[in-house]
Amino acid sequence: MNVVLPSTANWMSICYGNGKFVAVDSDNNVAAYSTDGIAWTQITMPIGAVWTSVCYGMDKFVAVDSGNNVAAYSTDGIAWTQIVPPTEGYWTSVCYGNGKFVAVDALNGIAIYSTDDINWTQTTLPASKEWYSVCYGDGKFVAVA
Repeated sequence: MNVVLPSTANWMSICYGNGKFVAVDSDNNVAAYSTDGIAWTQITMPIGAVWTSVCYGMDKFVAVDSGNNVAAYSTDGIAWTQIVPPTEGYWTSVCYGNGKFVAVDALNGIAIYSTDDINWTQTTLPASKEWYSVCYGDGKFVAVA
C-alpha cells in the first residue's frame, strides 16, 4: 500500500511513540502525525525551521533543526514547545536511549545531550567531522559522519 503524507513537504524524519507516528518537514515548517500510518494530519511547528530529525523517548517527541539552532518537544506529537540548545549548531539527527536524548551537529564536531529535553549539555565529538546521524543500541550511542 502506498501512503501519501499531507502536502508536498520535504519529509526528513519519522518516528513512532505512544501510539502515534510523527514526521517532520525541512522546508515548510510543518509536521504530521498518524495513529495508523495511513491517515495523516498536518500541523504547524512552533517556529519556521529546517526540521531534520524527530525521535521519541521518555514520553516525549523531540525534533531538531539544522538551520535556526532550535529544537522542540511534544508530549502528544501535536502541540510543540520550542527550546534553544545551549550552543549554536546545525543539528542533523536526534535519538533517545538509556534515559538520554542525543543530537549531533554537522558543522562543528559537537553533540548535545539531555535527560529531560529541556536542559541540554554540549560535548565534543572525537573528531571534527560532519556528523549526520546518531542512534542508540546495545548500550551505546553511535554517530556517523
